[in-house]
Amino acid sequence: MAFFHKSDDFEPMGWVRGYPIYGTTLLVLSHIATLLLTTIVAATHVEWLYSVMFSNAAVLHQYSVWQLVTYPWVHLMGRPVDPLGLLFFVMEMAMLYTCGREVERFIGRRSFLLLYFCLVITPSLLLTACGFWFNVSLSGSFPVHLAIFVAFATLYPSVQLSFNISAKWMAWILLGISTILNSFSGMVALWIDAAAAWYFINWNRGTAPELFGFLHRPAPKTSEPAPPRRPTPPKKLDKPVPNDPVAAIDPLLEKIAKHGMASLTPQERAQLQRARQELLARPKR
Repeated sequence: MAFFHKSDDFEPMGWVRGYPIYGTTLLVLSHIATLLLTTIVAATHVEWLYSVMFSNAAVLHQYSVWQLVTYPWVHLMGRPVDPLGLLFFVMEMAMLYTCGREVERFIGRRSFLLLYFCLVITPSLLLTACGFWFNVSLSGSFPVHLAIFVAFATLYPSVQLSFNISAKWMAWILLGISTILNSFSGMVALWIDAAAAWYFINWNRGTAPELFGFLHRPAPKTSEPAPPRRPTPPKKLDKPVPNDPVAAIDPLLEKIAKHGMASLTPQERAQLQRARQELLARPKR
């Protein structure tokens, strides 16, 4: 059940020196650009970064609704830049480019961008609803991009990756490790995005289970009256039975002429006898 069916959605947006440009390519470039921007801004205007990170308290009380979608592009590397954090960022972008490109090829560019938007806004909306009980913050794109890998593993679960591990089991391993290492808000965003990516791909393929199906009551069955039966017309005889027993012996005489007297059945012999008696009983002219 694809959301969009235009054929150009499954082709590159353009070519640069023989290299195809996909929607995934633009997303990777946008994250690289914002990494450079946040690294520079963090040195002088760090408070500006906090204004674009997600905070459910800021969304609810200060109406900073843009934080619902800007937080994945806030990459905090520190001053000086943390080499380990930079290495993880490079691996994350490689995962987004390789897996996201395959997902985009399968479901189309517009469906892929819709999936990406859903992965960005779904956890922030749910965490905003929790702001009435506790405050949480969120930044970085790792939950979104790991969910893209979950979408890839949903499409190609048996693809062998590093160490001969299938994509399905690699997704479970990464989800388990990331759950242990993440904060509470990051863990919630991680599992919400993973579930959303799995459901989105199955919905696109038409194999997703129906949500809240128990709330739909079955329509009552209405007893319709049976249609009236038409009267069966009487069967027509191929040949009318003659009332004259003498006229009925013509077929018997023809049978005797062809096959002899021995071919008659007892009923036919009795019929022939009745016709003989009828002829004898008639008055002579």
